[in-house]
Amino acid sequence: MLPELQLEKLAFTGWLTCAPCHAPQTDFWKKTGHSSAFQTLAEQEQQFNLDCLPCHVTAEYKDIQISENTATLLSLPAALQQVGCEVCHGPGKDHAASQDPAAISRKPDANICTRCHTSERDEEFNYDNDVERIACPANKK
Repeated sequence: MLPELQLEKLAFTGWLTCAPCHAPQTDFWKKTGHSSAFQTLAEQEQQFNLDCLPCHVTAEYKDIQISENTATLLSLPAALQQVGCEVCHGPGKDHAASQDPAAISRKPDANICTRCHTSERDEEFNYDNDVERIACPANKK
């Protein structure tokens, strides 16, 4: 049995770490498909499909641990089981610790989005149009 990944060992902290300082952005994100991306896989019984999983969670592929036992196949903290803040803005551990705006990316570039939003998976995706549609409200701090 694999132990659950420990968040403190990862550069990713999960959306729950972002929420206290970024409440309007969190509320906005919760209404997007990104917040339920992992649930979409689970509903289709594809939550263990390694071809799909990397685009439905907040983690580097190397952080997803695999087991032969399907009961413990996915070992990823619940706070990372969606396309959270850090998929677009980068790992937040340093930013959360320092609260330095320079320690986090403000706007994702097209390469981040098109890792998952490919023409095969999302033929209608257009970065220039869609990035504005899913952009969180500006931080007032």
